[in-house]
Amino acid sequence: MTARSRREAEFAGGESISWTPSVDIYETDEAFFLIAELPGVRQEDIRIEVSGSELSIRGERRYEAACLPEIYQRLEAPRGRFHREFTLPARLIGDAISANLKDGVLEVRLPKATKGRTITIETASAGR
Repeated sequence: MTARSRREAEFAGGESISWTPSVDIYETDEAFFLIAELPGVRQEDIRIEVSGSELSIRGERRYEAACLPEIYQRLEAPRGRFHREFTLPARLIGDAISANLKDGVLEVRLPKATKGRTITIETASAGR
């Protein structure tokens, strides 16, 4: 078994994951905000999925093409696939979610769905 395969964990969906990025989540009245530390991860290697109040972030930090893992003298920063899932305490507006990746930090804004509203039904006047 190689050092790389020993580091990898098996994800429940059969996907092999190698590392777990740090994530902070905070809430305002209008939205949740997720901040993930993803140094070295390219924007095109990140996928964000939302369904109801469920949030999933997956991606991959790749090895540099010019430097294969077999020739590293020291390899401390984890590489490979990652996957994080969260259940938030409110439904989200999927179409209004926005994300920004800058300097290895991913910020995702997750607007909350409005709470249900009560509608009063007016009665017809007796004269009609």
